[in-house]
Amino acid sequence: MHVLILLLLFLAVQITVVKCIYLPSLEICNVGYLENGYFLRRQHAYIEGEKLKYRCNDDFHTEQEDGEVTCTKDGWSPTPTCVRNSECARDCGPPPEITNGIVADGSGERYRHGDRKQYECNIKFKLVGSKEIECVDGQWSSPPSCIDEDSTCPPPPQVPHAQQITAGRNYKNGSKITFSCQKNFQLIGTNEIMCIEGKWQSPPYCVGHRVDEQRNCFPCGLKLLAEN
Repeated sequence: MHVLILLLLFLAVQITVVKCIYLPSLEICNVGYLENGYFLRRQHAYIEGEKLKYRCNDDFHTEQEDGEVTCTKDGWSPTPTCVRNSECARDCGPPPEITNGIVADGSGERYRHGDRKQYECNIKFKLVGSKEIECVDGQWSSPPSCIDEDSTCPPPPQVPHAQQITAGRNYKNGSKITFSCQKNFQLIGTNEIMCIEGKWQSPPYCVGHRVDEQRNCFPCGLKLLAEN
């Protein structure tokens, strides 16, 4: 009888085996704002491996011929970008003037997108930066500057709790001074300054670290008994 009951209980118990399968996490790419263009989206988010097409507004074109990007673990690839058409790019006015220098070959009134101009410095002046600038959609790139090679700076400023690693007596344009803070002090700012047009760049400063002293403290009223 007991054997029959045990057999019935055994048959009544159903054992379910669950097999777990590892599913790797997939990156999600969101569909956001596209400057000078728009996405042809069917959903708000895409998972890794899915593709998405985009189009650009008038006077702009896609950087990729098919205008298609793919969702990867690092985001959309390649980055969706709309570039202004060269024939629609804005013109630039005259190139900017610089002190102690001139625009080589003269300066005109209007320049087209992609045009370039070069600068020259006056005698005894040294050109710093790129001598060539470019007109990019109505804006000139940053022009160079011309510094007097013979002009000098006064002695560099003193920084409390710091020492000058490089020092000298004559500081011409382009000369550099390096600072190092003393022990238990931290340098804030750049550790190097340069002499430019007879003036030093803003120096750094040194801030002291807080050193907490360890003290042996005992609760009030506690008596210490010394052994004889």
